[in-house]
Amino acid sequence: MSSTPFENSTMPEASLNPCSDLLFEKLDPGYKTSLLIPWVFICGIAGLTSSTAVFFASGIIIFLDYLWAFPAFVAFIATGFIVTPVIAGARGVALREHDIHFRSGVIWQKVISLPFNRIQHVEMESGPLERMLKLTTLKIYTAGGGSTDMSIPGLSFGRASKLRSYILQKAGIADSTGAVDD
Repeated sequence: MSSTPFENSTMPEASLNPCSDLLFEKLDPGYKTSLLIPWVFICGIAGLTSSTAVFFASGIIIFLDYLWAFPAFVAFIATGFIVTPVIAGARGVALREHDIHFRSGVIWQKVISLPFNRIQHVEMESGPLERMLKLTTLKIYTAGGGSTDMSIPGLSFGRASKLRSYILQKAGIADSTGAVDD
């Protein structure tokens, strides 16, 4: 047993650095496109399905009565061109010597912070749309759960690889070659 007494001194809040002082770097510009494509696709399917249903159920005469819905449908798709850049712009990554931070949210803002010494596993994942846009998602896991503790979408493969290597090195985890960088 150690003979050093345990101390837990009080720290004044004024001496702490707030998360707002972090410099968050933007995600890859292609991330906006990866958010926009599903938006337009889903709106297109919904508009096509509803207009087809009205046309076949009611015939051409009543279908013409519903032409007012077309500008509303176009406006809804157009909002995707406004909303997705705002969502993508609100997300960012900040990297420091001992931790990594991910910011997200436009209305409900959230910052996730993970110290490197708690990280156990890091993986890169790309779905078909991400691969088409040459993007990947970096997933970071810590002890205590099977779910992802931090997921950073919209990274270029090169940037995600560099971040992954840096995190693994700082966490002291073996890389893909089996070597541990200390």
